Formats: sequence, C-alpha cells, structure tokens
Amino acid sequence: MNVIVDQALRGDADSFDTVRKLGALSLVLDGEDAVNSVVASDKALFTISEAVAVAEGQTSEQDVVENLIDRAAVHVTVWAQQKCVELCETSGAAVGAFIGGIFGKGGAVIGEKVGRFVGHGVGRALKPVVEKGVQIIASVAKGIWSGLKSVGKEIVSGIKAIINRW
Repeated sequence: MNVIVDQALRGDADSFDTVRKLGALSLVLDGEDAVNSVVASDKALFTISEAVAVAEGQTSEQDVVENLIDRAAVHVTVWAQQKCVELCETSGAAVGAFIGGIFGKGGAVIGEKVGRFVGHGVGRALKPVVEKGVQIIASVAKGIWSGLKSVGKEIVSGIKAIINRW
C-alpha cells in the first residue's frame, strides 16, 4: 500500500486515482456523503502531492496556488453537476407544494409533483451556467493571484533598492 501512495504523491495518475477512490470509500463507509467523500479525498491527496512536488523542487509555490485554484474550480463543478438538479428539484417541490397548498391538501400533492418536475428542468438548464460561472471565477482568481504576485515582487524590489542605497 505504501508503494501506491508514494506513486500517487509523485504524480502517477493511475495510483492517484486508486488512492483517491480508496480514501473516498473509507469516508463513505464511515457514513459520509459520496460526493463530499470524493471531493475530500481528492483535496487531501492533491494537497499532499503538491507539497511533495514543492519540497522536491519539481514545481514552484506560485504554480501550486494556480493549481489549487483550478482544483477548487473542478470540485465546485463536480458538486454542481451532482447537486444542482437535486437542489432545484427539492426547491421546486417545496414551492409547488406551498402554492398548491392554497387549493388544499390535494393541490399541495399535485403542486409538489409539478414543482419537482419544473425544478428538474431548471436544474438541468442551470448546470452549464453554474459551470461557466465557476470557470470565470477561477480565471478571475488566477488574475488576482497574478496581480498580487506582481505587486509583491515590486514591493520586494523597492525594499531591496532602498537597502542597497544605504
């Protein structure tokens, strides 16, 4: 088992996938939600593998931050793919039951079914919008990170210039 974990931490994609699945399975067996388990397992393994890469000089801290931004975007997208329809169905059912409840108990039952159906359609329509929004946010975050990195370099250069003048 230590060999496969070592291979996963050193960038072997198949080993990474296997260890991630085993980690997620252990969380599911402990009663966690399947989607959250996969995300948590992936996040932990990815973070450790990035730390190993930095420690061994295979990547820079700046690249790790951008990789983490990308990975977070992937996690949100996966969550949206799994949960968007479900959340919209649940919300639609609740709204439909509330509106149908105006017409009595039977209306609430019918309203819930209609609301769930409409919510399913809305959820499917929203999935690509949410995914695109996540991509835009990730791009903006990378831009902010790049800007902060540039400002930080300028500040360091300015401090070095002041020190060198003395």
